[in-house]
Amino acid sequence: MEIINYTEINCNNVDFRKLGLVKQICKAIKDYFWNNRKEKDSSEMIIGDPCFFLIKVFEMYHTEWQERIGEDRLIGFRVKKAEGQNTLCFHIVLENIELKDSAISYSKLSKKLRVEADVKAACRTAIDKLKSKFKIKHCNGRCPVSTLELTLDNSVVHHYDKPMNKIIDEWVELNGGYQKVYKHVNPAIGGGTITSFIDNKMIEDFIDYHNAHTHMIVLHKQGHNMIHNKNQCLTKAEEERVKLYNKLC
Repeated sequence: MEIINYTEINCNNVDFRKLGLVKQICKAIKDYFWNNRKEKDSSEMIIGDPCFFLIKVFEMYHTEWQERIGEDRLIGFRVKKAEGQNTLCFHIVLENIELKDSAISYSKLSKKLRVEADVKAACRTAIDKLKSKFKIKHCNGRCPVSTLELTLDNSVVHHYDKPMNKIIDEWVELNGGYQKVYKHVNPAIGGGTITSFIDNKMIEDFIDYHNAHTHMIVLHKQGHNMIHNKNQCLTKAEEERVKLYNKLC
């Protein structure tokens, strides 16, 4: 297998359909930033073109990408050893949030897993307008979890009763499974498009199922992260608010 030199990579001219090539480029980026690090245990922040390349790759081929990022703003990556291991990994860096497990591996990228990822992305796209309208209507007062004041910029829409992934899994099963539903999706395998359903009937059917089986609430981003335990630690008062919220839901 040909070794790719980082300095010869043009991140804006890559055929993202060639997964083997994509993985080689990921390795070249990882090795370059690790070998040129200034600190002992971490590379410099990966930003700019190589960062955009990695975001696109993980969006396309890593099934846990959306769940790992959520609605938080990614500002870059670093190369570090995975906790308790000697394996070098990319580590996600989010704005104002420190993930307990920030490591993400390009070795787990898969076209087969992409079918499930595309269906889930299409389902999320189907309710984007619904969530936006809900957020505008209900973004007022204070977050019931963090107690911070809500604004359109600092808030997110959270599902309770049933998490989004469970709603999608149930609906997909009712409609014949992921492979069958995937036939109604315009995949973003070539990059640059929003993954969505190609017919309105699927969109309307998923929205109806979504509305009948879950509820939404507007939370401050900090409160949302507290529920999903993205923060490394919570105060006792914060822990009690999260427990109370989960009990009420």
